[in-house]
Amino acid sequence: MLAICAGVALAAEVPPAAEPDLQAVTAKFKSLYQEGDYQAATTVAQEALRIAFEQHGVDAPEMAAVAHNLAVVLVQRGFLDDAEKLLLDALYNLASLYADMGRYEAAEPLLSRAVEAGDQVFGTDDRRARLMHDRLREVRRHAAASSGARPGK
Repeated sequence: MLAICAGVALAAEVPPAAEPDLQAVTAKFKSLYQEGDYQAATTVAQEALRIAFEQHGVDAPEMAAVAHNLAVVLVQRGFLDDAEKLLLDALYNLASLYADMGRYEAAEPLLSRAVEAGDQVFGTDDRRARLMHDRLREVRRHAAASSGARPGK
C-alpha cells in the first residue's frame, strides 16, 4: 500500500507536459532547412502542421504558413504531387477564410481556381473536390444575395 501511495505522490510531483510551442518548432524547421537537412526538416514541418491544426484549426493563418513550409521542403525533396496538394488545400483554406469574413469578391476567384485544380489533382469524385464545388456554390449564392443579383451556376 505504501508503494502505491509513494507512486501517486511521485506522479503528482511531475508537472504536466507543456503544450508544444509552434514558434519553437517552426524555428527548428527553418534551421534544418537552411542547413540542407531536408529529410529532418520534413519531419519537423509535419509536426508543426499537427501542432498548428490542434492549436489553431484548419482555417487559421498559422496552418497556411506551416503548410507552405512543408510544401517548400517537399518540393526540394522532389515530392511535387504532395506539395501541390498541400498548396491547393492552402488556397482553398484562404478562399474559405475570405468567405467566412464576408469577402465574397476575394473568395470567388480563389475558389474557382481551387475547384479547377482540385478536379485535376483529386478527381471530380473525390470528397475534397466535391467540398470545393459546394463551397464555391455557397460563396456565389452569398455574393449574389449581398449584391441583389441572381446567382450563377
